[in-house]
Amino acid sequence: MNGNSVLNLKDGESLTYKNYYEKRHGIELQFVREHLLKGRHIFPVQNHLHKYKKRKEQELSNGFVELPPELCSIIMSPVSVSTCYSFSFASAIMHRIESLLIASSLKKMHLDYCKQNDIATTKIPTVKVLEAITTKKCQEKFDLESLEALGDSFVKYATCQQVFKVHQDKHEGILSIK
Repeated sequence: MNGNSVLNLKDGESLTYKNYYEKRHGIELQFVREHLLKGRHIFPVQNHLHKYKKRKEQELSNGFVELPPELCSIIMSPVSVSTCYSFSFASAIMHRIESLLIASSLKKMHLDYCKQNDIATTKIPTVKVLEAITTKKCQEKFDLESLEALGDSFVKYATCQQVFKVHQDKHEGILSIK
């Protein structure tokens, strides 16, 4: 196939590759007798630091497309496609490691500051510290909102304990009001 070959479009129209590129993209092919190159999508590059809303999207097909060689840059690389795909996760992994190191540092600072709570603080996992400093806007799978319910429950429990100690002789309705 070359630039003079016929291309059948989805709408039923038939054009030569030369006419298609001129009409659709405004590109005038210079070397219409050159063979077209077969190309396909390798993998979609996405930012793994952000979660994506699951919506119905048209999957990239593994089918081939024919491209004029004058529009292509061919790069021969000793690195395989699977290696390139693995490297696409590097930024997300580095970000998570950096976040865990910050959480660990914050936990250590807290330990240094509060010597009397050493036993209780050392039992707190670093991941929970990371969760406590992660806001909802970070779009992670975890955030401090989940710990808010725990904190509210603890405050209610502590308040109830104190009210009951101070007003042990009072009726439960009055305790609830207090």
